[in-house]
Amino acid sequence: MSLDTSTHVSRMAMLRRQTGHVPYLRELVEPAGSITAAILMAQLEYWFERKPDGFYKYQVPVLSETSKGFYREGDSWQEELGMSANEFRTAFDRIGVRYNSKSQYYGAADKFKGKFYCSYIDKRSNVTRYFRNNQEVDGLLERLIRDFSEKSSCRRPTLVGRQGCELTGDAHYKSVEVRRSNFLESGVSDVDITEITTSKKTHTLQQQRPKSMPCGVAGYADVKFEKSLEDGRSLLIEIAKRHQLTVSVTQDLADEYCQRRLDARNGGGVEIRSARSWLSNLAKKAANNEPILDRGRLQKVKRLQAEQSEKEAERLAAAESENREQVALMKTDLATKLKAAPIKGKEQILKHAQKSWLGKSSEDQIRLEEAIKIGDISSLNAKLFSVAIEATKAWLDEQEGRSGS
Repeated sequence: MSLDTSTHVSRMAMLRRQTGHVPYLRELVEPAGSITAAILMAQLEYWFERKPDGFYKYQVPVLSETSKGFYREGDSWQEELGMSANEFRTAFDRIGVRYNSKSQYYGAADKFKGKFYCSYIDKRSNVTRYFRNNQEVDGLLERLIRDFSEKSSCRRPTLVGRQGCELTGDAHYKSVEVRRSNFLESGVSDVDITEITTSKKTHTLQQQRPKSMPCGVAGYADVKFEKSLEDGRSLLIEIAKRHQLTVSVTQDLADEYCQRRLDARNGGGVEIRSARSWLSNLAKKAANNEPILDRGRLQKVKRLQAEQSEKEAERLAAAESENREQVALMKTDLATKLKAAPIKGKEQILKHAQKSWLGKSSEDQIRLEEAIKIGDISSLNAKLFSVAIEATKAWLDEQEGRSGS
């Protein structure tokens, strides 16, 4: 029985429309380290196009109703890519760094350690949050596009990266438009996936809808601007879009522009008469890989110091939050051990508690004694609860000392 090629293609297109088609870019295999990691990298970029500041994802489906939290059906990597937890971890470790807690992530001086991505587990919500090393990933995509252009003697298929940077393609191709199904994850919209077949190869394109932004725009919202000069942001972003500047270069442009205006305001520089003309000239230099930072270095240092202070505050807050959680867990554990202690154990715990009775009313003493004897201290007020917990800890330390000797 002969196979009707046109029917086969239409069936494949229909299947992709119904199931959602995850793109595979062969050019990512070498930098990613494996085919699985390349597929994962392409899918991570899909999400970072929509969530440039980072996004959360579950590893596997959450089946328990009491543990669902933020989870909705389809909101896990296993459902989205069909990878097992081990396969996903192996792939991600090739291209990213995994942190086991929020405080571990904030405490890391070099969060990415030279890799493309990093993640940490939020133990409260049991989700994993992912972040992108914009400099490394954007640099890689730009190199791949440049290398591909240099090697091509004729038009080739278009490759669209995170920021929409394009490689134009072969004149002889046919395209089959496939729409990705709605994967769930906080505010996701459809994208169009186009598969282009040349005389030699087939490539998959990821095309954003018209409302999406061109090269570099996905991260323009991250560009830091002097608060008192926010009136110039829209013009600067407009010019950066026109010249297709990367996010990092756009940040340099913003730093130089803001510092020049501050200098003029403080009487230490020349006022910029035509902001559009001045920014356009500087953007042209940047597009030609010419250095543009001069006075902007002061703004950059100030901005980096502010970012460092903000990160340190976040790290301390995360560490404090995790410490509170650990203390709460420890108290719960000690309360459980007190309840399970034998009668003689409870008597010893009571003796330790009596040492802390100084200054407490006889009514408090009776209440504490009764709670320890029955092994239930949940109804005690905070001060009496702490006394019982400390007494239980002292008893356990004694037990460990005896077993050790």
